[in-house]
Amino acid sequence: MPPLPTVWVFVRDMAVYILMEEVMFYFSHRALHHPSLYGPIHKFHHKYTAPFGIAAIYAHPIEHLLSNVVPVSVGSLVMRSHPVLPMFWGVLALFNTMTVHSGYDFSHWGVFPAPYFHDWHHERFNENFGAIQVLDWLLGTNQQYLKAIRAGDVYIPRRDDASKSR
Repeated sequence: MPPLPTVWVFVRDMAVYILMEEVMFYFSHRALHHPSLYGPIHKFHHKYTAPFGIAAIYAHPIEHLLSNVVPVSVGSLVMRSHPVLPMFWGVLALFNTMTVHSGYDFSHWGVFPAPYFHDWHHERFNENFGAIQVLDWLLGTNQQYLKAIRAGDVYIPRRDDASKSR
């Protein structure tokens, strides 16, 4: 086995993995919301409007391959990474998808997004398609969600609890 990667290689490869997953997941996920694909493929995943952990991978096999497996895997193939990096990334990616589907908020760790944006997606279906919200922000597919946050219609515990303690 080759020597372990340097810190620089680790950070570089993780950044590429995150960006590749965001791009590939966003566009494949958004495509799955097209009427010709939603009913036969993606509606299976949206059976639960209040998602829970195992719902993260509760998906049609085509969806699982195109929106879950490929976006998480392609970064390590492009970067030709040391084997330990995709293993580490796989654990992070699985942890992330399980937590955003379960309501657990680990965003205070500074590594994972908060689950509220994905809860909104499962409630409304037509916004918040990305994994980390970057493309939703750039392409404007989170506008109603942001409006609801500003109006106080989205419960975000740390923000809401902090304002109550003042």
